[in-house]
Amino acid sequence: MSSLDVAMLLHKSVVHDSRVRREARALAEAGHRVTVIELDADAAGTLDGFRRVSAAPPAWFRHALPFQLYRAAFLAGFLWRLLRMRPDVVHAHDAAMLLPGLIAAKLTGARLVYDSHELATGVPYRDRGWALFVRAVERIAVPRAALVITVTDGIAGRIATLYGLPDRPVVVRNVCDLPRPQMEGSPLRDRLGISGEPLVLHQGAAAPARGCEVLIDAVATLDDVHLAFLGTGDLGFDDALADRAAARGLAERVHFLDSVAPEFLLELTRDADVGVTLLQDTCENHRLALPNKLFEYVAAGVPVVASALPEIVRIVDGLGIGWIVDPADPVQLAVALRRGLGARGDEEMSRRLVAADADLSWTAESRRLVEAYAVVVGARRPDAGGARALVLVRNTVSHDARVHREVEALTAAGWRPVVAGVVSTTVTERHGRVGPAPLVRLAPRSPLGRARDMVRGRREAAAPPPPTPAEVAAERAGAPTSGGSPLHAAHRTLTALDFYRRGLGLVRALRPRLLHCNDWNTMWIGVTAKLLWRIPVVYDAHELWPDRNGRPEPRWWLIACESLFVRAADEVITTSPGYADTMMRRYRIRRPTVVRNVPAEASPPAAGRPPGPPVLVYVGGVLRGRGIEQAISALPHLSDVRLDVIGPGADTYLLALRLCAEENGVEDRVRFVAPVAPSEVVDAVRHGSAGLCLIQPICLSYELTLPNKLFEYAAAGVPVLGSDLPVIAAVVREFDAGEVVAPDDPRSIADGLARLLDPDRQAECRRGAAALSRSATWMSERSLLEAVYARAG
Repeated sequence: MSSLDVAMLLHKSVVHDSRVRREARALAEAGHRVTVIELDADAAGTLDGFRRVSAAPPAWFRHALPFQLYRAAFLAGFLWRLLRMRPDVVHAHDAAMLLPGLIAAKLTGARLVYDSHELATGVPYRDRGWALFVRAVERIAVPRAALVITVTDGIAGRIATLYGLPDRPVVVRNVCDLPRPQMEGSPLRDRLGISGEPLVLHQGAAAPARGCEVLIDAVATLDDVHLAFLGTGDLGFDDALADRAAARGLAERVHFLDSVAPEFLLELTRDADVGVTLLQDTCENHRLALPNKLFEYVAAGVPVVASALPEIVRIVDGLGIGWIVDPADPVQLAVALRRGLGARGDEEMSRRLVAADADLSWTAESRRLVEAYAVVVGARRPDAGGARALVLVRNTVSHDARVHREVEALTAAGWRPVVAGVVSTTVTERHGRVGPAPLVRLAPRSPLGRARDMVRGRREAAAPPPPTPAEVAAERAGAPTSGGSPLHAAHRTLTALDFYRRGLGLVRALRPRLLHCNDWNTMWIGVTAKLLWRIPVVYDAHELWPDRNGRPEPRWWLIACESLFVRAADEVITTSPGYADTMMRRYRIRRPTVVRNVPAEASPPAAGRPPGPPVLVYVGGVLRGRGIEQAISALPHLSDVRLDVIGPGADTYLLALRLCAEENGVEDRVRFVAPVAPSEVVDAVRHGSAGLCLIQPICLSYELTLPNKLFEYAAAGVPVLGSDLPVIAAVVREFDAGEVVAPDDPRSIADGLARLLDPDRQAECRRGAAALSRSATWMSERSLLEAVYARAG
């Protein structure tokens, strides 16, 4: 990526803004020439590898001019310096800097980056006129920005919705990059004059709507506990808090300390037994926030008591580093503090905090920032054409959520993806779109297929005839309905060869810079493209193909081919840790990257079971080995339970399932629902009381699977009725997200579902499903996928 002249705009001093300092330093270390234009009158020279320039008007302006005129004066000061500098990129931090950034970008031809440290439209401004101004400026500027950055997934989604952005803003969280504690002793306790007494820490300035008053009330119920507010705030508010503490007999146990230099902060923080962040749900910005102090507690190894706000819950519950409370309830807060004070020496909590610190690293966040610059405003920005990537899959793509997410990840990483699938008897359109990417469906044929159509009197294949009773009987018995004859095997082979021919023709025509091959049956194209045109290849194994049910090829042949594929590919990814471990051992390769089939962000699930009769819901391909017939056979053991089957399936198998329902006397309680688009799956299953994930152990690939539906149910807040297979059972049990049963035993299935329908158990498992959804986010999986593309391309 070429070096850029970057002008960052900041409406205060960069010295005390840790986010701006981190980002400016990261971009400077990446080779860009960064200048921070700020309101500090003393700004000059360099700091952390970037240059500082002051845009502050003369001091007398503030006293001589009305506030609105003064505001206009300092905005004009920023604009004047930008016009003189003429940077390549104008990076506006927060809404206050967006207007001068937009004007300067238009006048100089620079690209605009908007870095929203909060949800500006969700802040309760005192000045109504300023609130309207901020909303109007964002509405004009945000859609015109080359890159939008923000601090949480929730704010990213809200900004994208508010302004109709085609892509979500890039999330760069305010994780801690301060030096980890190294000093001996207890500097914070020494300042407070205490030694072994329990200590609760509120880091950062005390301020309204941060739970400070409730915190004092809670500490008043705890014997011998000290409370420290570390950070200079509003003196009037600090005095009010001190008066409140004195009124509750806490004058000797509540302490107010001045701010310290950032490099010494964690040395003091680590002395606390528990840290608190009690942001209150007073506005949409708070609701979607992730306070800096949360990450600083983790960096210091201090467990956390935090507000029950969505983004905070996702971190604290997902990583198991603390306790979630209602920040307005002093009784609930006191209980959580007591638990936190008792857990400081807990080895398991310490292990989770260390793991969380490694996970919440500035290295990963800064890499995302630098890569976003490379993609959007650097050498690979869209107006420079981008690099083309071809995503290849041998299905119609209509219901393949993984391919849709691959397109999203490629687009976010600056590639121009094209998707190639195949037609089917029901999906015959040759062209379409997958999000922003064009879709081309190949139509592979064999001479035997054409001859068959001519005998039938048609040049193009039409819809297949209804299944015969013999075919349905064979399907119910688990026998193949076709494919055993040499003629059919020849037809399959010739069709596959024609698919490879057409696929290579598309690769030759497009000459992509990256080829993403989904599954074993596309990788011959990948190997050939690598040999002929040196195109980097990603091999994405959705299954353990040599151990998958229904493959007609000999297993030794599948293993031999995949052994070649994993060595020819630049990167290998898969969908389950069980698959990754097996492939690593079998082929003696580096462990493939696991990118799980987690759905994109969905709206929060309802807290309780939907009203009405209980519904067992299944979503996905309606195929053998998914436990559908076993679930139908379990229904007679349960009264009033319905089963909704949502997804595409062959007519033969659908008819076999209907016959199974009739034989069990539950045909009026089984409903077959048409498949829905990948983006609609989570909403389609919300009405369920339990989600069916009863994969049958009929092959090793099924035994080690980690299917999409497990995470889709969790995203909808629906408890899981899962197989007692290793990977599925481990996930369900880890989060207590449902019940694990023997998938081939209708009685076991019925008993498990009965347990799930118990109101108390239903509530527990819904909380577990929500915790699983918070832990397994598409944003984290997408980051892994983007890193794979960066390494391969």
